[in-house]
Amino acid sequence: MISNEELVASNPLYQHLIDNDPDASYPWTENLEQIAEEEEEIPIPCGYTYALYSMNITPDQQLIDYKDLLATHITPEFAAAVPIMEFMLEEGVKVFTNMHMNWDGIQGVPLFELD
Repeated sequence: MISNEELVASNPLYQHLIDNDPDASYPWTENLEQIAEEEEEIPIPCGYTYALYSMNITPDQQLIDYKDLLATHITPEFAAAVPIMEFMLEEGVKVFTNMHMNWDGIQGVPLFELD
């Protein structure tokens, strides 16, 4: 077994590990910087994946995606009984896509201070 000093000399990345736990022994002296292939395949978690996707696509692609979702999320029976598809294409598209949005900030509220 080599000393911690020799270990850091062989690979400076070990210094952080030794600083956190100086009593531990680290038998590996090579390939610290390599990440396992299976670990590279793990997707990075993101709570805003869909929002980020929507911001990066064209309005035409957004409309295609929206129409595809309507086809899979509204049952044919409901669509036959109620004019929901027309409503969702006229009004729902304003609510469920950012195609018709323009954020101008909060308007019409006078400035005030909180104590």
